[in-house]
Amino acid sequence: MKRVEKHHRQDSLLQETNLGRKLADFLGTINPELRHQIMSSALTNEEVSPDLLKFLINLDSFEHLVDSLRRINSDGAQLPPTVFRTLSVMGSLRRNMAFEGDEESTDGYSAEDFQSLIGNLFSEDQVDTYMSEEYERTMGRMQRRTERLAKNPDLEVPKHDMELEEIETHFVDTGFALLERFPDEEDLPQNLVREAERSILETALEGPVESFCSAMDLVRRARLDIPQEDEGEESSPPVWETDPVLDLLGQRLDSRDRKLAQGGVDLMVAIGAPTFDKLIEILETSETITTRKRGLEALEEIEESPAQKLLPLLEESRVWYIQRNAVYVFHRRAEDVGVERCKQLWPTATLQVRVEILRYLLGHGDAPVLLRQALDDRDRTFALWAARQAIKTGDKADRLPVIEREQRIPTLQLGSGFHIDLLSTLTQSGATGRAYVVAAAQVRAPVLPWRKARFESEMDELLEERSG
Repeated sequence: MKRVEKHHRQDSLLQETNLGRKLADFLGTINPELRHQIMSSALTNEEVSPDLLKFLINLDSFEHLVDSLRRINSDGAQLPPTVFRTLSVMGSLRRNMAFEGDEESTDGYSAEDFQSLIGNLFSEDQVDTYMSEEYERTMGRMQRRTERLAKNPDLEVPKHDMELEEIETHFVDTGFALLERFPDEEDLPQNLVREAERSILETALEGPVESFCSAMDLVRRARLDIPQEDEGEESSPPVWETDPVLDLLGQRLDSRDRKLAQGGVDLMVAIGAPTFDKLIEILETSETITTRKRGLEALEEIEESPAQKLLPLLEESRVWYIQRNAVYVFHRRAEDVGVERCKQLWPTATLQVRVEILRYLLGHGDAPVLLRQALDDRDRTFALWAARQAIKTGDKADRLPVIEREQRIPTLQLGSGFHIDLLSTLTQSGATGRAYVVAAAQVRAPVLPWRKARFESEMDELLEERSG
C-alpha cells in the first residue's frame, strides 16, 4: 500500500507542477555533452528501473537517444539486460521509431536499424539474465506504471500502449531468435521453457489467445534442444497440460465476457486431448448452461476423439442433461463409437435424451427400429417430431417407418389432428410423398362423418400448397 501511495503522490506532483514538460524543455536546451552524460548514466546503470528509464527517454528526443547509444557503442560499453529489454520492447512498438512530433528528426531510422544498434550492445554472457524471472517481474511493474501514466491526461509525456500481447509477442520472437543465435548455449533452452511456461500461466485466464499459443510454440521448439537425459526418463508434461493452467482455462470458460470465454474455448481446442478431463468435469459439475455449451463446443472441435471419455456419461445413473450432452458430441463429430451405448440407453432415457439419440442415429442402420418406437410414443408431439426428422434428415429407410405409421392409424382416428399432421409431414418428402398422400386419402376406410368435411378441406389445402 505504501508503494501505491508513493506512486499516487508522484503522479500528483507531476500533474500539479507540469514537471514532465519542464524536464523535457531542460533536456532540450542544456549542453549536448551534459545531456549525453545524463542519458549514458541512465542507459548503462542496471539499478535504474525500466519505468524510470522509459519516462526519461520519452522526455528527450529520439535523435538524442540514438546518438547516446552510438557513443556508448563506440566506447565499448554494454547495456544491462534490463535496459536492453526496455529499449527493445519500446522499439518493437514503433513502426517508424519516431517520437510524437519528431517524425522529421529520425532521418528514416527504422525499427530494424534501432534493434540492430542495441543488439550490438548486448553481451552474450547475459543471455540467462535477460530471460530471468526477476526481469519478468520488472517488466510487469513497468507495464503497470506505464498504464498509470497513460491515464493521466495532464501529464505531457508521449504515450505508448504497451499491451500484454505486444510484450509477450516480443518475448516469444526474441526467444526464437536466441535459439538460432546461440545454438550451443546449454542452459538457454531450459531458461526459455521456464519463462515461456510462466507466460502461459500469466495469459491463461485473461490473456490474448495468440500470446498463449505463441508461447506454446516456443516451449515445443526449445524442448527439442534439451538433451533427453536432462528431462529424465519420464519428462514432465508441458505446463498447459497441468492442472494450474487447465483450472484457469476452466474459469475462463465461465467468464461473463463472451470474447474472453470464447478465447478459452479456442485455447482448449489448441491444447487438444489433455483438456478432455477438465471439459468432462465442466459438463458434469457446471451449474451454468452457457458454460456447459462452451465445453461442448470445445469437445466438438478438438481434433482428437473424446469418445472414450464420453461413453461413461451414457450410463443410466447419469443426469439426463449429461447423457444428452454426450450424445450431442457424438452426433456433431459423426462418430459411431456411441451407437451401441445409445441403443442400450434408449428404453430408460428421458424424452430430451431420446430426441438427441434419434438425431444421432438417423442414417444409421439401427435407426428404423428406434424410429418406429418413437412414432408410436404416447407423446404425440415427440412422435410428430420424430416423423419430421426422419423426412427431413433421414434416408429412404428412415422414411418407410413414417409411411408404416400412417398405415397403422386406427379407423376411429382417421382424420384426427395427429393423422393430418402425419400426412402433412409425408408431403414434405417430394413428389413421391405427395403421391402417397393422395393415394392414402382415397383408399383408406372412410373418415368418420363428423371429421369428413374438415379432413377433405385440410387435404385439398395441403396438396394445393405443396404442389405450388
